[in-house]
Amino acid sequence: MNETDVVVVGGGPIGLMTALGLARAGVEVMVVDPATEPEGFGWSGVLHNAVLPHLDSLGVLPDVIVAGFADPLWSLSVLRTGEQIVFDLGDLADRLAHPFNVYVESAPLIGVLESHLAVQPGVTWRRGEQVLDVRQDASGVEVVLGADEARVRAAWMVGADGANSAVRRAVGLGFPGSTWPERSVAALVEYDFAELGYTASTFQVDEVNGAVVQRVRDGLWRYTYAEALLLPEAGIRERMERTLGVVIPGSRAMVVDWTWARMHQRTASRFRAGHVLLAGESAHVANRLTGHRSVSGFLDSRDVVVALAAVLRGDADESILDGYAENRRRLFLDHASPASKRRMHLVTDLAEGTSYADELDAFRMARTDADSHEELVMFGVDDPESGHSF
Repeated sequence: MNETDVVVVGGGPIGLMTALGLARAGVEVMVVDPATEPEGFGWSGVLHNAVLPHLDSLGVLPDVIVAGFADPLWSLSVLRTGEQIVFDLGDLADRLAHPFNVYVESAPLIGVLESHLAVQPGVTWRRGEQVLDVRQDASGVEVVLGADEARVRAAWMVGADGANSAVRRAVGLGFPGSTWPERSVAALVEYDFAELGYTASTFQVDEVNGAVVQRVRDGLWRYTYAEALLLPEAGIRERMERTLGVVIPGSRAMVVDWTWARMHQRTASRFRAGHVLLAGESAHVANRLTGHRSVSGFLDSRDVVVALAAVLRGDADESILDGYAENRRRLFLDHASPASKRRMHLVTDLAEGTSYADELDAFRMARTDADSHEELVMFGVDDPESGHSF
C-alpha cells in the first residue's frame, strides 16, 4: 500500500495549487488526476487580482504572466447606448499588491503548475485513475483507485475534483442548490473587440445580448453569454451567429471553437468530513459568467494549505480545519454566491425590483471612489488583514 501525508484529488488549477503549496511547506503529497487531458477553453481564463498574492507566494506568478499576459483594465459596456465604464486597477496601486489581472488559458496554467511541482521533493502522481472509494478511521484515510483497486493511505485528503466530485460523493456529502434556467455558451472569436472600445475583460450589459468578453490573445477573444436552457441544443451555433451579428459590425467575426454548459449555484453541505476536505468546485459552484466561482476556489486552495500544513507541523490542532471548512463555506454562501448572482443578472437580465439605471449608477460611482472600486474587485470573499479566512 502506498503511503503519503496528503492525497490531493484533481489535476486542475485548484488541485495543483493545493499540492504545490503543501509540497513547498514540506508535506508529502500524492496528486491523483482522474482526467486524461486539461479543461479546454471553457475555463474563464482570468486570474483576478484578488488571487495573485497566493500565486506569488507559490513562486509561480512570473511564469504564469509569461504564459499569458497581465492587464490592469476592466470595464462595463452598455450595448444599447455605447457607454463605456472603464476601471483601471492601477488606480488602486497603493491598496493592491498586484494592481492587474492575469489572463491565461487552462493548459498553459496547468503546465506552469506541473513544472513547479516536478522539482518539489515528496510529490508523487497517479494519472488517469478514478476514485472508487474513500475509507476513514481515526488516524487517516484510505483511498481506493483505478481498475486495479490500488490503495493509498494518507493522513488527510483534499477533494478538488470538480463539480461532479467523486470524493464528495464517496464521503456522503450533499450538494444542495439550484440549476439556472439558462445555459452558458462560450465562443472563441477571431475579431478584435478593442475596436469596439472593449478592455481585456468587459461586461457587455444588455437586456437581450448581455455577455462577458475577454481577450485570449491578440485577435482572439472569448465571448460568453447565457441563453434559455429550453432552447434546442442543435440550434446553438446558428443562434450564436445571430448574437454576434448584433454586436460586431458587418458580421466580421469568425467563430473558431465553442462550447456550452449548464449553470448551477450549489454548495456542499459541509467542506470537511473527517480527514477529507473539499476545495474549489468540489465544494461550491456558481454561474459561469462571473469570476466569483474561480476566485473562491483559488482562496479555498490557499486556506486549506495554511490549515493542513499547520496541523501536520504540529503548530495547530485539527480545529483549524473546522475553521477552514466553516469560514470558506460561510464566505461563499454569504458573499460570493449572492454577488455572482447579482453580476449575472446585471449582464443578462436584472432581478425583479432592480433597474439598470440604479445598477449602472453604482458602477459609475465606483469608477471615481477607490473604496467602492476595491470592494468590487476583491469580490467580498476574503480577509485581507489575516491573509486567510479563519
